[in-house]
Amino acid sequence: MAWTEVSGHIPAGAVVMWIGAIAWQIGYDTVYAYVDVKDDARLGLKSTAILFGQKGKTCIGLFYALTVASRSLGGWLSGVSLSYAAGMVVIAAHLAWQVWRIDLQRPELNFRLFLSNILTGVLLACTALVRTW
Repeated sequence: MAWTEVSGHIPAGAVVMWIGAIAWQIGYDTVYAYVDVKDDARLGLKSTAILFGQKGKTCIGLFYALTVASRSLGGWLSGVSLSYAAGMVVIAAHLAWQVWRIDLQRPELNFRLFLSNILTGVLLACTALVRTW
């Protein structure tokens, strides 16, 4: 919203980056959903962990890939520098590491991976800050 206020319009790059933000949120929220999937099932709740079942790791990977692709494309559409691209490579590696480590049967591990998204957020913020250098 600040971007739009300053520029007076909604840039296409901002919309594409917003899609990436939503994809990241669905991805990390699904990681957390596998922490308490048994409780959700017992209570009759609808969660992405229940929806995705044993395909959760693949689905999370797809949402994380969409995150990186959208943020990268949005940056490119916005004319960002190579430092932004380098930051996106680091973020892609971090998210790929998360997907590699996910074990749908180990809630304690998934909780730690969910928490590692704090680092993802810091990396995204830092990458956005250096995008014009």
